Amino acid sequence: THVCKDVITADGQEGFIIAPGNTSLISEKIKYFYDNPNKIVEMGTKARIKIENNFTFDSVAKRIVNFCNTKS
Repeated sequence: THVCKDVITADGQEGFIIAPGNTSLISEKIKYFYDNPNKIVEMGTKARIKIENNFTFDSVAKRIVNFCNTKS
């Protein structure tokens, strides 16, 4: 399964976690956003804040260095 677990850590908060190829669940979530347009802005804002706080150049560089150090 390919998901953005670093960004969407709580399904339904910053977005939805959907398994690849699950067209019925994708359709369900599209309908959810159609019925709840305010959630598009709400989830998008939460995702943006999470990215701004956790994915700065420095924080990503530190994670890469730590990853490389554990592999050597």
